[in-house]
Formats: sequence, structure tokens, C-alpha cells
Amino acid sequence: MLPEALSAPRGHKVLLENEHVRVLEVRIKPRESSGSHAHPHCVVYQLTNAKVKFTTPDGKSRVVDSKQGDIVWSEGGIHEVENVGNTDDYGIIIELKK
Repeated sequence: MLPEALSAPRGHKVLLENEHVRVLEVRIKPRESSGSHAHPHCVVYQLTNAKVKFTTPDGKSRVVDSKQGDIVWSEGGIHEVENVGNTDDYGIIIELKK
């Protein structure tokens, strides 16, 4: 697990945590940001349509249009998430610890 992932970043609420996984509810309102944080390998389940910008520590960014029901695998890493759309970015992240 990445050390930055130990506490939940802004907009993230821990729903369940044990020695195997941490489950987070994520809600980032339009024009708000999560701040820089990290996730280990994880699965993201998108609960709403949303448009977000991911920025990594090297300054690179990409905008993603997510659709309700999308399920995405992530290798994890450090990033900041900014909601650049008009709807809440709302989803569930399941982080793997082992």
C-alpha cells in the first residue's frame, strides 16, 4: 500500500477496511478537487456520469468522461482529481491491500 493512501483524501469516505481491502465512497462536487493522494491497485465503480481531470505529480493531466455503471481497473498511483463537469463525481473504489 502506498503511504499516501493511509488516510482518506478529500471527498473520500471509508466504508469498510480490513487486512485485505479498503472500500471508499467518493463524491467530488463540480469545480472541487480531491487534493493530491494515492491509491494502491483498485477497482472503481462509477455511480454517476462525470467529467474529471486527473493530474499526476509530474504535471501531466488527462480528462476522463465517466459513465454511470463504468467499472475500471487501476494500477494505482499518485494523482489529484478535479471535477471539471457539471455533476457530482460519485463512485466506489475498492483498494486491494495484498
